[in-house]
Amino acid sequence: MRSTVSIASSLLNVETERRLVVSPRAKLFAVVLGFLNLFPSGFAERFLKDDPTGYYLSLFLFIHSAVYSLFALSYFTGNSQEILYKVKIFPTPSLSRLMFVVVSFLRHPFSIALLASNGFFLAVLFRNAAPVALTAIVLYLLLMLCISVLVSTIFLYLESKNQSARIALVIVALLTFVIITSTLVFHTESFVIGVPLVRWCANGIQAAKAGDVINVAKNSIGLFVIPLVVVFIGRRIV
Repeated sequence: MRSTVSIASSLLNVETERRLVVSPRAKLFAVVLGFLNLFPSGFAERFLKDDPTGYYLSLFLFIHSAVYSLFALSYFTGNSQEILYKVKIFPTPSLSRLMFVVVSFLRHPFSIALLASNGFFLAVLFRNAAPVALTAIVLYLLLMLCISVLVSTIFLYLESKNQSARIALVIVALLTFVIITSTLVFHTESFVIGVPLVRWCANGIQAAKAGDVINVAKNSIGLFVIPLVVVFIGRRIV
């Protein structure tokens, strides 16, 4: 019986070969995407610099989390879904499938471009305080890891129940539109600030700005533990 890691690695090799055939210019498009992503981030800089409460930071992180989630679901319903459908006839451990979906998305050129450009923006935003910049980047990456694992688990759960993941894509898109519209038009701050993962990331960055190491650690632990908990639960339901 092949190991879990070995099976996941084989699936990743299949995904790489397919991507090279289907999207040979993916890396070039990813560079363009990363460059374009800097423009809206640059526009948000003036709000983030003067943000004592962390509200705009929470909104910034929420929007990027929503975009990342939508991109992940779009990717899963295409490339990953096709590969998983073809290997259904083989005994594939749930953890192997989960590892494959998460890693294949995280290493996709578009995903790397978004993470790199946003990490660069955070480094520029907090350029006057290196510890804050480093903390912001680490917390942001942990937030995106949480989202990747969570969305991957939801996708695989829907697949195991023979439900289309496009349902989740539509729901996430609608919720994102409603929350962002409510926040910007009606100024209902509680929607954005109340999202746990976003709140922990924003609070951790705000704590770093205030030099509060204990709160930085508390929020970091929350973001670090969530992916482990989701994987533990996910391997039993997918």
